[in-house]
Amino acid sequence: MAKNGILGTHRDFKNRLAKAKSAFARLRPAWKSNSYSKETKLKLYNSVVKATLINGSECWGMCESDRKSLNTFHTESLRRILGMHWPGTLSNADLYRMTNSEPLSQ
Repeated sequence: MAKNGILGTHRDFKNRLAKAKSAFARLRPAWKSNSYSKETKLKLYNSVVKATLINGSECWGMCESDRKSLNTFHTESLRRILGMHWPGTLSNADLYRMTNSEPLSQ
């Protein structure tokens, strides 16, 4: 039974991640716009995308790969909002400091 519970949790996580990616993609015009400040974009991200992603997360029993996927999506999203593209580099610590954010999973 525990195995099915973990698999169900993993499916729930993947479903939430897909919904958050979809929400982020629908807001692409806002991320690319120069009309909105960085602060406004971050508020939009936190209220729409991040809220979609973590809704119900208190019930998840996450494995390490899910934690890594969660934090990777979060940091990639923040970098896109800031307009950071390869080969530009920024450590995650600096990214969190610049966006007044923190990792979603420890």
